[in-house]
Amino acid sequence: MRQLRGWGTAGGAVRFGAVAALLAVGALVGCQQPTPGVTLQSGSRVVRASATVYERGGKQITGTRAVKVLKVHPGALVNIDVDRSLADKGWSFHITSGTSPSDTVNSPVLHLLHLSFNFGSATSDVVISSRHGYTPGGLWAFTLQPTLQ
Repeated sequence: MRQLRGWGTAGGAVRFGAVAALLAVGALVGCQQPTPGVTLQSGSRVVRASATVYERGGKQITGTRAVKVLKVHPGALVNIDVDRSLADKGWSFHITSGTSPSDTVNSPVLHLLHLSFNFGSATSDVVISSRHGYTPGGLWAFTLQPTLQ
């Protein structure tokens, strides 16, 4: 069997390791860090979303515009779980279940990983928002749909 020059020696192994390390660093630089996620859960149903829009390092990152839908039994408990990085920065929720401003519930800024509330009986839009200081940080969108199944 013929040995490739320089690769079969200790020096060749060091060169191979250096090349592999450079490739790994290049791959990491090219990767975009995912946005924090938010999970809604009720009963055995779970939906998770990445931010539809998120600010990182002064740049706006646009994610999927698809609104996640969670089917919920009327009166059931809905759980909101946020990633730690979102809880550390602060987040709030906004629930709209009708067409008038009085049909909207807005929370104060929260630093919790988990929050629960009871679902009513009308289709509701839930928006989770975060702030980075005084500027908007991100938005996560969900729709809660009543179901009897």
